[in-house]
Amino acid sequence: MARTGLTAGHAPLTETELVRANLVRAEALAAVDRTKEALALLRQTATLCDELTAYELAVRVWKRIDALRS
Repeated sequence: MARTGLTAGHAPLTETELVRANLVRAEALAAVDRTKEALALLRQTATLCDELTAYELAVRVWKRIDALRS
């Protein structure tokens, strides 16, 4: 099932595209010291990876969460 697009009027993103977009957005948020928002987005992304059975990617996302929290 495809998730909704990032902006209205565009074709919905596939789950894989959404994961990629979320990772880029989370890194951008972290870069401008919006760590709390980055962490929330990364948690959502890790959950999505689990749902997609992309377990190796989910582990990398959780490691990034740990790095941001420390």
